[in-house]
Amino acid sequence: MYKGYKTHCEEANRPFASFVMYRQILNYEFNLEFWNRKRISVTYLNLIKTLLKKKKKIEFQPHCEGKNFSGKEKENDKERVDDSHRVACFDLQAPLQTPIGNISTFYYKIKPLNYNFTFCDLQKKGLGNVHCHL
Repeated sequence: MYKGYKTHCEEANRPFASFVMYRQILNYEFNLEFWNRKRISVTYLNLIKTLLKKKKKIEFQPHCEGKNFSGKEKENDKERVDDSHRVACFDLQAPLQTPIGNISTFYYKIKPLNYNFTFCDLQKKGLGNVHCHL
């Protein structure tokens, strides 16, 4: 930044401060400091990594709670299965890329996607009929 400041002052024919004065003004009057990457300690980097892991864990926790809740509900529903009650489970999985042509430019320009939709009839013990539709 000092080089840019010095160049700007020279182009405008203004006097400019020395590097030491420039740095002192930024550090003490404006309370700014510029760090080199080498000055960042390993402890500081480990602290950042730990905080990011905790943040991910906090963001992932509601997903795990929902997964556990739906698993319990699925087991409760399986217990209610009889001649008058049926339980079905649906799952739309990630899209499958299907290459059609042998030419790579054709493949990358037209990428058709197939969606794998699974339908499952649940029984008290194990699975009943499973249907998979593309």
